[in-house]
Amino acid sequence: MESVASGADCAMGGSIPRVAPSCKARDSTQGRKALAQVAARGAPGGARRGRGAGARREGNRLGGYRSGDMRRLPPFLLLLAASACSHASTLPPAAALHNDEGVRALREGDLETADHQLNLALEYAPDFVEALVNLGLVELERGNFERARVLLQRARRRQPDVAEPHHGLGVLAEREGDLEEAEVCYREALRVDPGFLPARMALARLYYDAGLLEAARVEFGRATAAAPEDAEVAAGLAQALMSLGRDEDAGRVIRGAQSAGGAPALTLASARLLLKSGELGEARRRLEQLSVEQPELRAARLAWLAVIELAERQPVKAEQLATEALGIYPAESVARWVLRHRERESDGVK
Repeated sequence: MESVASGADCAMGGSIPRVAPSCKARDSTQGRKALAQVAARGAPGGARRGRGAGARREGNRLGGYRSGDMRRLPPFLLLLAASACSHASTLPPAAALHNDEGVRALREGDLETADHQLNLALEYAPDFVEALVNLGLVELERGNFERARVLLQRARRRQPDVAEPHHGLGVLAEREGDLEEAEVCYREALRVDPGFLPARMALARLYYDAGLLEAARVEFGRATAAAPEDAEVAAGLAQALMSLGRDEDAGRVIRGAQSAGGAPALTLASARLLLKSGELGEARRRLEQLSVEQPELRAARLAWLAVIELAERQPVKAEQLATEALGIYPAESVARWVLRHRERESDGVK
């Protein structure tokens, strides 16, 4: 049991909560070296500027981002409602209305309607930063990276002291596989607003996926300090602590967050901790009772159930669950480990 649990735990990476981009960092030597070099530079204020970035500017971000909205969206999207913005009263009412309708459509996956609504908002207010960022995310979802870059850079030029355009450019860079540039953009968003949760979580996850576990722990910890009541943020910190072998600390984080209200990612973290300690029955019970909609978390749930089946010597069932998990989310790392484990076992039998 211990070898199965430890092997799966080393492979773990797919069930970190993503309050920001859903794309995985490329697990390459080059990517790890780039991120290691950047991580060594320390605090956000010391980050090197990347391509296309302007001079450093001080200022306060446009207030009112509501992190709860993110959990209802596709994982890499950050949608900005005009009603949440500090300067919304200076906007033409129609601009705010059409931006909000665009947000609603994008949240529902209706890219065509979102495009029309957001463009109409920009006709009323051409410098409306929230609409520019949201339209950039529409183009990002469509795969039109260059068009997304134009819109996000335009938003950044209009209001460089707002965190959201920097974060959006980080999302774009990560989707393109430019991990160092993504890190620079996320850090710049945090320089503008250290409490901007999506950028903090994106940076933490970027480090986690690159294997920079201590750097990831630091960023998850700061995210927890910024949002102490957010169970999904706590789950990220717990996962990082477990990956560092600090299970007791992870357990304290999980128990504290559960007392404030649970979240699917937190249940996954607690099941992983139970599995590591050999409590298969309770881990299975929690996973089987867990109901999630987000594809990554659905896949992670199935992958950890597959690990339990392996530990209980049910390899066929384990393979079925792992295959199902990869059908939902092909990047699920624990599910891939389960299938590799099965292949090695089969080769050994032969």
